[in-house]
Amino acid sequence: MRPLRWTIAGSLLLGALGCGQDRGADSWPISRAELEGGAAPGAAPGEATYRQYCIGCHGADGRGNGGTTGADFTGPASPLRAHADAELAVSVRDGKRGASASMPAHSPVLSDAQIAQVLAYVRAQFAR
Repeated sequence: MRPLRWTIAGSLLLGALGCGQDRGADSWPISRAELEGGAAPGAAPGEATYRQYCIGCHGADGRGNGGTTGADFTGPASPLRAHADAELAVSVRDGKRGASASMPAHSPVLSDAQIAQVLAYVRAQFAR
């Protein structure tokens, strides 16, 4: 379970970025409905984790606002194409600094099993 301080910090950060405003589903970085929407009943195990921890930067469409707020999982330079799950798991667990954004370490809030589930979900959802 995620500590309350992460929930509060994330809410404050998203509010500061203007994410609290109503926006269209394809607007930057994500609409309020997408951010607040939960995983559908019977959804893949990694979907709930993605929606809780990843969607704010990578977006509902996996494009990361064109790679500005997070890695674009759909494009030709997608890390899903270039890296094995073991490498990606290290990035999620320990964090990573990218060309335009940095991903914080998720080891304080996600288990290795949750990281594996979210990677499986991201591959199934966005690596087409």
